[in-house]
Amino acid sequence: MIRALEDHNPTQKEELDQLLQIDREDKVESVLKLYKDCKIDQWALELKGQFLNDALTHFDDMAVVSKRKQPLKDLAIFLVKREH
Repeated sequence: MIRALEDHNPTQKEELDQLLQIDREDKVESVLKLYKDCKIDQWALELKGQFLNDALTHFDDMAVVSKRKQPLKDLAIFLVKREH
């Protein structure tokens, strides 16, 4: 939401403000479309990848036998790469 408020044009800001104040049947779909128009989905995917890389780096730095770290690494990769 914060990112959408930062990366918008005036029309999108007005639409988002209206969506936040009223309840419409298509509110969720409209907000998601607005996020996509502001490229929030791409930003979130990039951020997710960055967090995964940081986490994997920290896994490598842990003083634990690699064999024991691997299931956690596999779980982290699965969770980040899964679809909804």
